[in-house]
Amino acid sequence: ARNKRPVFHPDVVAQLEQVFDERRYISADQRFALAKELNMTEEQVKSWFHNKRTAMTKKL
Repeated sequence: ARNKRPVFHPDVVAQLEQVFDERRYISADQRFALAKELNMTEEQVKSWFHNKRTAMTKKL
């Protein structure tokens, strides 16, 4: 069975979207700091940005 997709708190999503609006790609250092600040894993932050970029591309 697949792992369940995490549902992030709306406040966390709002912060992720704020950073995403500033830059669509973040460095490893920025990812590490953001993950620590939001109590997420780096992989979760990386995936969120990847999925958000994909969703933005599909919207166009």
